[in-house]
Amino acid sequence: MSGKQINVNCLYCKKEFTARLYDVNRGLSKFCSRSCSASYSNENRKLIEKNCEVCGKAFKTKCSHASYCSRSCGNRKSKVRIKAARLEGKYRYHISAAIYKEFGDLKCFYCGWKKDKCDIHHIVPRAKGGTDEYNNLTIACPNCHRLIHKGKLKVGLTLEDYKDEI
Repeated sequence: MSGKQINVNCLYCKKEFTARLYDVNRGLSKFCSRSCSASYSNENRKLIEKNCEVCGKAFKTKCSHASYCSRSCGNRKSKVRIKAARLEGKYRYHISAAIYKEFGDLKCFYCGWKKDKCDIHHIVPRAKGGTDEYNNLTIACPNCHRLIHKGKLKVGLTLEDYKDEI
């Protein structure tokens, strides 16, 4: 720290800490840490009465976007959502395992690279409504995958086309 320093008491925990005089004069350096600053800010927030989305139990919170009465209810909701996605065939973390199980280690559809596992690229991104169906997937090495995302390489062969060829 540079400049003149003075000792100041934290507004939240009352602990003494050293601060620059310049910062104190500007109305800064009121807290000894970010944690004390957050705690002080949250102290005056009003309690809101809400109902848990999972169990329906009423709970009080200071957080306006809280949806669950406990961490276990939040985890339960997450598990239900994942299970439903799995049943619909949309759980993305199992798609690569299924593809490697069906086709083995595939080489890059663009350059033929096969020194390690290639990436599975969604032609239409899932965030924009794309699916995990083979006609929306292609196999690309890390370099070609990057070029596809930069728009420097056009998507050609899909996984469905490859399946029809073999």
